[in-house]
Amino acid sequence: MLHLLALPGPAHHCLLPCRGRRGASVWTSHPRAAARAVLQLADALLELDQPVGLLPPPLRPAPSLAEAVAWHDIAHTDDKEPALAALAWGGDDAALGLHASVFPAADCDSEQCQLVLANHSGHPVRSANALVQAQRLRQALVPDWVRVGTGAPSWPRFATSGAASQLRLGTEPGTFQLFAHQAAHGMPKELRARFSAPLSDAEGQRAEARMAQLRSCHGLFVRQLWAGIDAGADGIDQLACAGPSALLIHEQCLGDQHQVLYACQRELPKLKVLQIARTALTAADAIQRGTCGGLFVGQHYLAPAAALERDSGRQLAQLPENGLCTELRGIDYEPNLLGGGPSRVCLRLPGCDASALRPGYRLDRKNLPLLHSWVDTHHPEELLPDQLSSAASAERCQAASQAWPLQA
Repeated sequence: MLHLLALPGPAHHCLLPCRGRRGASVWTSHPRAAARAVLQLADALLELDQPVGLLPPPLRPAPSLAEAVAWHDIAHTDDKEPALAALAWGGDDAALGLHASVFPAADCDSEQCQLVLANHSGHPVRSANALVQAQRLRQALVPDWVRVGTGAPSWPRFATSGAASQLRLGTEPGTFQLFAHQAAHGMPKELRARFSAPLSDAEGQRAEARMAQLRSCHGLFVRQLWAGIDAGADGIDQLACAGPSALLIHEQCLGDQHQVLYACQRELPKLKVLQIARTALTAADAIQRGTCGGLFVGQHYLAPAAALERDSGRQLAQLPENGLCTELRGIDYEPNLLGGGPSRVCLRLPGCDASALRPGYRLDRKNLPLLHSWVDTHHPEELLPDQLSSAASAERCQAASQAWPLQA
């Protein structure tokens, strides 16, 4: 299985309006720490002998994003000028899980692994950014192995959020995919009012599955639980993580969760499930620490180091006790820096290996010191909102792009 990562650039910044929430504001970001976290994840994957690909940061500001900013509604941000600057410089560059859904060839009537671009309808900046990400993916991946296709129609009812709302269970040929959408009839008005753009919808996910020719027996479409969304989960990947025969899930992840888990275990009798009770760990704490946002890699579970502490650590300790893995591995990774846990920034391509990558995108351990040095040279420790559109920031991004150490 190929693990594809994207390194945050010198202008890496967090901005909640990019995710559609009202009343959010920009804050000081930490580009160097965010980039180091991705490199720590890459190091952990390489140590486990996993093939890893790395996308360089896109040059900022991107013209397509600047055009999107011209008409983006930022009326609900607390500080309009910094927000406008942050939008112009993009966002979610490292969060590949938000940009594309993954459909392995083994699950579809296709000879290639398929990446279907997410439809961020109602998110003009994220939609424009998706075009940048699509170009990067096509540059990195060999078409004979992976096809990067277009997304669902750009209508609100077809809104999707990529692999962040997708789980793959089981082993080939008996795999099973779980798609979780946010939109549903009956959502409390006070919760819906907190979002300025359409939520992911089952119709969009079904359209993606049809476009990728997913076999009907391989998909189950469910909705996220509103309590989990209220706690801050903008995708299923923040409250659930799956491996070939393991599923870690928080009690407040899915609607009708008992029936969903029953259906999954009926399809996959060997599936082992650990459900974290909300009384043992709140959904908000699980999201904050990245408890369920890790990665099952072989017999290991990779998670942020903070997730292995206190109440979260006591819950994860049950994974090896119940046979879902043999070892827990903590990495120096703070979910808040990147908008989610390791599963949010790692796009996993089953059935692919390093041959699916073009030269210049394949990562090995000898490259890591070069990348750490590059990050230390070009990434600031912190970046204030009003520094985003400065000439110094533009020059820093240009210099970093020219000095990128991984060459074809």
